[in-house]
Amino acid sequence: MKYLLLLSLSLGQFLSAFGQFEAIPSPTNQHLRDVLFVNPSLAVAVGDSGVIIRTTDGGQTWDLVLEADQESFVKVDFFNQLDGIAIGSNIFLTSDAGKTWTSQNQPGYFVDVEALPNSVCLVSSPESGLWRSTDQGKTWDVLLDETKGAGITHMSFIGSMNGYALQSGQGGGTMSTIHTSDGGVSWDTIEAQSGQDNTILEALEFVNGNVGFRAGWYNGHLTRTEDGAVNWTPVTYTDPIIQGQWYDVHPVSADIAFVCGWYGSIAKTTDGGLTWFPLESGASSTTSLYGIHFIHQYLGCAVGYGGAIVRTTNGGGTVQTENPPSNNQISIHPNPATDQVYLIPKDEVTLLDLEVWDARGLSVMIMEAAEPFDVSSLPNGWYLLKINTSRGLVTEKLLIQR
Repeated sequence: MKYLLLLSLSLGQFLSAFGQFEAIPSPTNQHLRDVLFVNPSLAVAVGDSGVIIRTTDGGQTWDLVLEADQESFVKVDFFNQLDGIAIGSNIFLTSDAGKTWTSQNQPGYFVDVEALPNSVCLVSSPESGLWRSTDQGKTWDVLLDETKGAGITHMSFIGSMNGYALQSGQGGGTMSTIHTSDGGVSWDTIEAQSGQDNTILEALEFVNGNVGFRAGWYNGHLTRTEDGAVNWTPVTYTDPIIQGQWYDVHPVSADIAFVCGWYGSIAKTTDGGLTWFPLESGASSTTSLYGIHFIHQYLGCAVGYGGAIVRTTNGGGTVQTENPPSNNQISIHPNPATDQVYLIPKDEVTLLDLEVWDARGLSVMIMEAAEPFDVSSLPNGWYLLKINTSRGLVTEKLLIQR
């Protein structure tokens, strides 16, 4: 009865926490500029003073792995589960999933990075244009520089060949969009600078070859294109509380995307970006959030001013699926369990990731849900399984009994 009571209380607390992001303790007070989930367990964030932090439990706890006072980082990306790149005032590489990082001694002013398949990588700079590597950032070719056109700021690739970038003009207030269909080797201009609205753009992200978003903070900027950057239309907000001054935008699927920005603001769309509604970010209204990333529609983090980290495990929690899976759509075998546990989906449900909570209400395990998981190290007792699926969130009880 004691375990059942504790489990009931934990479940109530667990569910009541839904609907918002939660603030996570940070190992740094430096401003964090970007965050990236490599898989549901591993994420890396980068920031000022050469700070790189890392989590291996889905963002619950973070460790400081690098602080290089003479450097600053603004973006991070990974080629695979082990090899990654961080850029800003220099280029740093990792080959051990972010545990250690090595400088490539390429000082500059870099603002964006795209790690593409087949070891190809591009970094952009308003000063030195566009660099391209075919060996995961070890050596570089300069594609665009001051002799070949204006600098490049933000980029977005769909696959290995099709990409967009913002080409900055003098002063940075107006930009034109350029497009590549050969992996960044050559580019064509889509828009003239005179056709752009006056704003400061901070992010460019495409969902597919036609639909994309631009985010910025001057003139309250978030616009959407449906025709491959030929025309851009301001989005609609469902609540006037949204300030509309953004630093980052991250599409998760064709329907779902998130933005973050000034005043600790996070907003979400579930209709492909036509309308956006505010979420409770868990960050102070005096805190700017500079970067946001989701590994899927439920698990994500945003980072920002003063080392701020906020995390959600249910996509902000305010939207329910029209047909959420019921508890009988996933069977657990065996239950009670001793060591290996299998999750068997029914119908056409796809399993995403899994979090295991004990009777005290503490998260004790997080992993991908597609494979059997080992509970041999967990004590006997009742546990709550939180399973993210393609149709929503499922909670199940598991008894470990030996």
